[in-house]
Amino acid sequence: MIGIGTGVGVPFINKGGGAPAVNPDFVTTWNVASDGETVTLPLKSGGTFSGTIDWGDSNSDDLTYANRAHTYTTAGTYTITISGDTLQGWAFENGGDKLKITDVSNWGKIFEFDRTRMFQGCANMDVSATDVPTISTTAMTSQFYQTGITTPDWSAWDMTGVTDYQFCFQLSSSFNGNVANWVTTSTTNIKKMFDRCSVFNQDLSSWVTDNITNAEQAFVNADAFDGDVSN
Repeated sequence: MIGIGTGVGVPFINKGGGAPAVNPDFVTTWNVASDGETVTLPLKSGGTFSGTIDWGDSNSDDLTYANRAHTYTTAGTYTITISGDTLQGWAFENGGDKLKITDVSNWGKIFEFDRTRMFQGCANMDVSATDVPTISTTAMTSQFYQTGITTPDWSAWDMTGVTDYQFCFQLSSSFNGNVANWVTTSTTNIKKMFDRCSVFNQDLSSWVTDNITNAEQAFVNADAFDGDVSN
């Protein structure tokens, strides 16, 4: 039996049952508030891009250079699907169309965490994706600063090479995600990692903190946090 998956973008195939096929695309949702409004993807000039952008309105473009933009004829909610081989250089850096993105529903195989501040300032964005992204950066500095992320389970992410989480979730007041295995022997800095994450209260007992040299205000104003950090 051949089953056609229901993922966004090009259908993926599950042959013979078993676990569902992995969707390799990077899939996001955006709010276009008015007719004739443009969405600009936060692709930096120093990045590496190879693939196709499906804008969710029957239009598509090759992913060949930075700051790709698309104008929507009609206001609404649109799913943008990026497929292909390489997507390195995505970073809002607290600017651009940071308030228009509302969800990441699939990380896929193309998207890569390769730098800092990638979703900084995306105050209206949650993450419903359940797959595990590629992490190649050693610093998650301000990665999810002031976002709308709520309760994802990210305990399966491979963070073994990450050394710096400074300001990672700062001001993400709704964040209460599972980051149980994020801090490892490589980690040296968690300064203000959960600053003003007012509902965060997760089990961090599996963190390996032997080499941390800066934990300044790591949980400042994290009012709900009541975790056991005795080890």
